[in-house]
Amino acid sequence: MKIQLRKIAGIGILSCALCLGWGQAAQAQDVKVTLPSFKVTLNGLNIEQSTNQYPFILYKDITYVPMTYYDARLLGLSTAWDNTNGLKVEPLSFIPDAETAQSQYKPYTSSTTNQGSYTASIAQFKINVSGETIDNSKEEYPLLVFRDVTYFPLTWRFAVDTFGWQYNFNLTDGLTITPVPTKVFDSYVGVVDGSVVNVRSDATTESTAITQVLDGTRVTVTGEKKAANGDLWYNVTLSNGTKGYIASWLIVDEATYNANHSSQNNNQTTPSNPTGEISQISLLNMITNDDETILIFDVGSSAISSSQSSASTVNITMANAKCDTPLDLNLDQGPLASTKLSQSNNQISLKLQMKDGAYCTVNKNDDTLTLRIRHRDLENSGLAGKTIVIDPGHGSYKNGVVDPGAVGRVLGFTDMEVGTTIGLKLKDILEAQGATVIMTREEDPVDMTLYDRTDLANENNADLFISIHGNALDNNYEKNGIEVYYYCESGTLTSSAQSYIRKEFATDVSNALGQATGRDSTTKTSNFVVIRETDCPSILVEAGYLSNAEDEALLASDSYQSIMANGIYQGIVEYFAAY
Repeated sequence: MKIQLRKIAGIGILSCALCLGWGQAAQAQDVKVTLPSFKVTLNGLNIEQSTNQYPFILYKDITYVPMTYYDARLLGLSTAWDNTNGLKVEPLSFIPDAETAQSQYKPYTSSTTNQGSYTASIAQFKINVSGETIDNSKEEYPLLVFRDVTYFPLTWRFAVDTFGWQYNFNLTDGLTITPVPTKVFDSYVGVVDGSVVNVRSDATTESTAITQVLDGTRVTVTGEKKAANGDLWYNVTLSNGTKGYIASWLIVDEATYNANHSSQNNNQTTPSNPTGEISQISLLNMITNDDETILIFDVGSSAISSSQSSASTVNITMANAKCDTPLDLNLDQGPLASTKLSQSNNQISLKLQMKDGAYCTVNKNDDTLTLRIRHRDLENSGLAGKTIVIDPGHGSYKNGVVDPGAVGRVLGFTDMEVGTTIGLKLKDILEAQGATVIMTREEDPVDMTLYDRTDLANENNADLFISIHGNALDNNYEKNGIEVYYYCESGTLTSSAQSYIRKEFATDVSNALGQATGRDSTTKTSNFVVIRETDCPSILVEAGYLSNAEDEALLASDSYQSIMANGIYQGIVEYFAAY
């Protein structure tokens, strides 16, 4: 994401500047600049300022750095200049490590000591940075020319989005900028971990889907690309030679894939029976009460699939199977009204007729299939007895660093903060109404994977799972509004058996959010892990676009966070009260 950064003690923490070339094409407006009083370290090398012929300068409290030949190389950049095309700056095709860069650096030392302030001028020539044309007349921090060298403002969009530098500022060490050395990427074979995954033309969900691949597909990972919102994507090549991008969280190594899809991962759709062996199906146990009905079957090696043909009808199909005992049931108690079994050509179809508002969880563990049919009505005591898991997005550790998710373009408000603030407010509202609320995390970061978050909901037999995020787009600052996602495809047995109720839950919350906020709120489907792997109806709420200035300002507002939390709550009440 592109943001303007907060300032400390009047110094632009990240908005420093690079000098991007030589020369000045026309007479320009003069401006006053000063020299920084703090230390400046580039790629591990402390840059001496007092006798430097091209020192760092400050303009509008923003640090500017010269782009001489050696300063550019120290930062991993190349520059080109001519009178027709002006200045062009690009990252080097190979960025050396700090030791190599320091050994190649030659300082520009002057015999005189620099003064505290000088006059520079605003650059008038053409400027292009990594393919982006810069209109210097419209820049808040324009490129400057000082001592015939161009100086450039190190804003977030150049330092992080374009060049990917690491940075740090504090009052003791001053400003530190470190380019990330180029890594030689070792290609490897990865496995697609998602029912149907898009292969896209670029590293963003907004780019064109070239083709789709199915769960378990092997692809060659040839590189990495970090999107503007911080998400990591992989360059992949398919077996037919097609090349594109797949989100990193949808590709795992062979061992991880096998672990995720082992018999312990009982929520996945089971594959076809490879041996063709006919399994004898039998009902091992049935438990029923007013709140739920549980059916436990021995299904052997039969391949299981599920679907929902109406809001109250779930179909379980068992391939390579037979049953010699009647399994037609009519129940007076509990949310399951009846079952009807039919079989043909070694395939069993079990139809579950549920009472209005009930839903079904389908889990297979080794040879055992468990069907759990639950009520979801709102009791007279309010939400008492309901267990709701709230998942504030991101805030977990990646390689020892906290993942903030997307970062706001103007205020720097993060995806992590969106989930935390709205999630905690929603927790207070739900608990006041008698619900049991489980948070995947609160304010502090956690060491938790996406699967850990869904396991928390499944292990606690949650009634609902709600993940809360802030959305973002690269190079689209107009897109705004709320989006509520659900998953009901065939990627898991449970999700395909809950297609009606999952959509209903998402629609109820989306409608309530639209009414509460007065902003556009839409319902969409997507294959997110946290809404795919849960046994209960689940949604992922994108509360607004951090790449949109208006949305970000609202999401950073305490009052709007309360409105969002209340909107989600009203949607939950509508969902439960429908039956």
